[in-house]
Amino acid sequence: MLHKIAFITLAPLALLAQTGVTFTYQVSGASGIGSLASGGTVVYPAVAVGSASLATIYCSNQSQSTYTLTASAGSALFVVSPSQVQLAPGASAAIGIRFTPNAAGLASATASFILTDSDGNSQVVRFALSAQALDGVLASAVLTPNGNQTPLADGATFAFPPTPPGSASPAIFTISNHTASPVSIDSVLLSGTSFSLSGLPLMPFKLAGGAQMSVGLAFAPNGAASFSGTLSYSISGVLHSISLTGTGAAASLEYAIGGQAIQPGATISFPAVAVGSPAVLTIQVGNTGTAGAQISTLAASPSEFQLQNPPTLPISLAIGQSASFTVAFVPAAPGAANGLVKVGNMSFVLAGVGLGAQFGCTITAGGQTVSNCGGSTITLPSTSLGSQLPFTVQIANSGNQSGVLQNLAIGGTGFSITAQPTLPVTLAAGDSIQVGASFAPTVLGLTGGYLQINGQTFNITVAATAPPALPAVSFTNATAQMLPLQQPSIGIHLAAAYPYDLAGTLSLSFKSDLLVDDPSIQFLNGQRNIGFEIPAGSVDAVFGVSSSGVVMQTGSTAGVITLSAALTLGQYVVTGSSPVTQDISIPAAAPQILSFQIGSMDTAGFNLLLTGLSDTRSLNQLAFTFTPTQGSSLATTTLTADVSAAFNSWYQSAASDSFGGQFTVSVRFNVTGAVSSLQSVTATATNGNGTSAPQSVALQSSGTQ
Repeated sequence: MLHKIAFITLAPLALLAQTGVTFTYQVSGASGIGSLASGGTVVYPAVAVGSASLATIYCSNQSQSTYTLTASAGSALFVVSPSQVQLAPGASAAIGIRFTPNAAGLASATASFILTDSDGNSQVVRFALSAQALDGVLASAVLTPNGNQTPLADGATFAFPPTPPGSASPAIFTISNHTASPVSIDSVLLSGTSFSLSGLPLMPFKLAGGAQMSVGLAFAPNGAASFSGTLSYSISGVLHSISLTGTGAAASLEYAIGGQAIQPGATISFPAVAVGSPAVLTIQVGNTGTAGAQISTLAASPSEFQLQNPPTLPISLAIGQSASFTVAFVPAAPGAANGLVKVGNMSFVLAGVGLGAQFGCTITAGGQTVSNCGGSTITLPSTSLGSQLPFTVQIANSGNQSGVLQNLAIGGTGFSITAQPTLPVTLAAGDSIQVGASFAPTVLGLTGGYLQINGQTFNITVAATAPPALPAVSFTNATAQMLPLQQPSIGIHLAAAYPYDLAGTLSLSFKSDLLVDDPSIQFLNGQRNIGFEIPAGSVDAVFGVSSSGVVMQTGSTAGVITLSAALTLGQYVVTGSSPVTQDISIPAAAPQILSFQIGSMDTAGFNLLLTGLSDTRSLNQLAFTFTPTQGSSLATTTLTADVSAAFNSWYQSAASDSFGGQFTVSVRFNVTGAVSSLQSVTATATNGNGTSAPQSVALQSSGTQ
């Protein structure tokens, strides 16, 4: 039978045979070897029907005789192998006796070992064999989802848990073949209402050794009552039965607040409370039904309604048991608020009123409302650079109580308040104040600002469009070519008046023909850039307070001076990425003698000081012509000096860089005879581009200097 279970105990014995042959044994699954004497018992471990268990008998010949050992067992359930062995003196042999049961229960036999020596003399050693066979086909059931397996003996009762009508308690019924041989499951039958089988294979069903068959078993009551049934199954012609029981039960939940019953779907009203402060109600729920209840859902919404310290879910309520939870109403804004609380599959409407002031705003620009401050961003109408966009902000208390306006600010580049109210100010419910503001864009594109009203912050965006195109720009007193050492007054002129104030920077750069800069090329302020403004409606730039031009020095080095003017409207560059420019060429020319005078004079001669410029930064020759006084004659009237080496050395030195093409040279003339014979000296200077205009100096001789 499936419910039979037997246990055995191994009890090995140790004795010595008179023949000098000793015996020991070991059974399946045992780690040790036991002694065995004639008349002893070999105990097998319990084994399932269809399986096998082995006992090994070890024979050891400790005599000087040779024996023929013949072994046999008195039952077909016990098979001996090998049945005969030879035992020489000092030799050992192993004989196996396998127990293979075909039915459950106890089994026994006698093993005979006949020892025959060479003279034909025989002696018999006998052992008792004891074994236990277990029924290997078992039934069990598992309730889901707990997973606990319950063995089911023939005639046992399997009880389903209390199950609410309309739901089901599932289980898995399993028949397991723990033997090595197949069995036949002839039928599986079910009786009784509210019980059902699923997944049943076609019968009869051959269940292989070591395999199992599982089918679904469920209890689904159709009412709150007790139910019973019978599960019958036949294995290899043997009928078994199991009783089934179950109870249909239903929980009944009732709800109350402060002892006052409420029905699902009803409205729960909170007392009016100030914004940000809580109003709290406790909801009780009790189980008055005939079965336990479980609440898996507990939630409140929206955020103004909150569960306070909610219990851990699920909430299990036994029959007659109750639980409670707390809901708080915390209004975020004045006025009525509604919500919902869900308890399991039931829900209740929540209602409350928040008390307080609520400040909102309305933005008006150009006589039209452009925003009610309903979102996080306020968008103002676009306006062009250079212009101003006036707008008003009306702040109203839309709450149900008076409130104090503590803080009001409008910020961001270009934003300003034109009419700031005196703060703090108290506004009754429904009252409002108006604030004037403006926006003057400084950059092209979107500009962001903000509006702050107490703790609220609103973003402001406005698009600045491009201003009117700039009229043609020109430079005054700037010609395509100028001479060295000039100081023209450079001005900036618009072809037409511009409607907005403009600011700008006039810059100059110099590209020398000689790869050497001339630092004297600059504006009169000592820099190479200077700021200016062009007032709205004007056409000429103003430098400083009132000057319409700035003096520029052209220097003394050949090259190109580039004037550059960039004009801006706020941060917007109206001249674009390329400023207005004009090139002024300082051409390479013959030297100029700027000053020619007597440095010193004595009876032996005199020194002449000559100051000039060579914008090519080179000088090849100085030539002097001497004129005698009336009535005198001169042996030498012309002197020419090659000065290229000296001037090359000067212009290549770092000391000359700050002087550009200017130079000063001192020349000593030693006179043989009377210096008073010289009336005057005329000098010229020559470079690769020509010779300078002659310059003369009169020599005032007073004899000895």
